[in-house]
Amino acid sequence: MIAALRALAGASVLAVGFGGSANQNPPRNLGVAAAQIVNAGLSAEGGVLFVSVTADGAPYDVDASKLRTFVRPYAGDRAADVPWRELRVSLGGAAALPDRVTGGPPREFRIPVTFPEPPAAPGMYAVRVRLESGFARSPNGAEIQQKALPAGSQPVWWPDEGGDDRGLQVVKERLRGHAFYGYGGATVGCVPAWYREYDAWTPIPIRSVARERGRAVYLGTGRSNDGFSFLAIDPIVAMVDLPDTKLAHGWGGSGGVSPDGPCPALRFADPWYFDLSGTTVASPGGWPPKAVHAGMTRVEVRRSYGYPSGDATAAQLDQVNQWTYNHDARSTWSVTFANDRVVTVAPQAFGP
Repeated sequence: MIAALRALAGASVLAVGFGGSANQNPPRNLGVAAAQIVNAGLSAEGGVLFVSVTADGAPYDVDASKLRTFVRPYAGDRAADVPWRELRVSLGGAAALPDRVTGGPPREFRIPVTFPEPPAAPGMYAVRVRLESGFARSPNGAEIQQKALPAGSQPVWWPDEGGDDRGLQVVKERLRGHAFYGYGGATVGCVPAWYREYDAWTPIPIRSVARERGRAVYLGTGRSNDGFSFLAIDPIVAMVDLPDTKLAHGWGGSGGVSPDGPCPALRFADPWYFDLSGTTVASPGGWPPKAVHAGMTRVEVRRSYGYPSGDATAAQLDQVNQWTYNHDARSTWSVTFANDRVVTVAPQAFGP
């Protein structure tokens, strides 16, 4: 979750342009930009999925018919040889946003998008935004060029909603009659507008569980400050009762940013994300957690510090002999297991 909050704070996925056209009769809007578009990509805020395009300088028009999206299964760097294919997209009306720093003329367009159908089976996919030639023009019709950008993509999770929404039913069953305990703690509130941090031994009472269809939110794995994050389509929302504020060990938020949806709540991509995030099983312990040491069990490390961040399931991580936690330059540390017990912690100086 921490990784997801950081992703939202600086969300902008790079895009590159190439030829071809797609959607018909798109909206055209007037805004402000420079001679070059400097950033474009898929993002979300307040549960709304959109393409954000940013630039600086003089007025310009955008022609959304020149916007296309492409997809392939997500596999990190291992997907280099997997071909991209076009993903059908529906576009809303583009909105020009005023400069967030100076309050001056707009520098960003947001074009709401929806995907009429998933790319294939449920799973994690890489989605790339591509702008064709002619996407942006000045009032006199001159084309505004794009800055040369590396080819970026956004990880996106499409859920398992088949069979009477299997994913939702599994999460409902696990939470029915139980409280939630976050591995390494839990971030709860009206994310990202405001939130509170609770330790791994504080029960989070659950009021209801449902699927939020037609929405998208940022989620992250692990408790690292800078970990793997992705956009979750149609997330599962668990409405909660906040524990006593005195039990919170941290809080924060982003002023002026809309919550992901109804709140206070926890959000999950599907059952696999629930397994990475926490449990309904209480255990003895308290804040602060014990320092990781030789002989500590894998279960104790997971409960106190959470799973490490990454594109992996809980089952996959439980088979890995080394877990690495990347918090910042001075607090990256790892633990090595043998027979599900810690045998080494490194580097000791900057560990937990």
